[in-house]
Amino acid sequence: GNWFDPMFDDSSWRESIGGFGSGRAWNVMPRTAWKTDDIWLRRTIVLDTLPEGKVVLFVYHDDAAEAYVNGHQLKSLPGADNHYRILPLSSAAQQSLRVGDNVIAIHCHNHPKTHGFVDVGVGEILADGASSHRPLPRRRLKNKSILPRR
Repeated sequence: GNWFDPMFDDSSWRESIGGFGSGRAWNVMPRTAWKTDDIWLRRTIVLDTLPEGKVVLFVYHDDAAEAYVNGHQLKSLPGADNHYRILPLSSAAQQSLRVGDNVIAIHCHNHPKTHGFVDVGVGEILADGASSHRPLPRRRLKNKSILPRR
């Protein structure tokens, strides 16, 4: 199966803490070393209830990346961002969210002559007039694992 598919067997991947990097990036420090040109990450979030608002990913990528939620590709992210970008879920990805396990999958490629960094978080945009961005409440979001490919 495809590495971004929720049913993919990632039991041979090792578990580490994000963000992943090859050195100090623009304004972040990696918590796990990334020493290859490419990295594949899977993060499982467990939802106790479905979010009220539109779910977004907060993605920091240096260099190019691609993001998936429950097997649905959101977008290819060219180049590098030196900050966390808000990436809305596609309608298919939003509709694929379910109570229980949900898989975020990220692939990032780093150009060998630069420091690479990748990290991802999850939040929601509320339709409360102010359209605030907030992380999903802890009661609804549990970081079960972050698994880089060997």
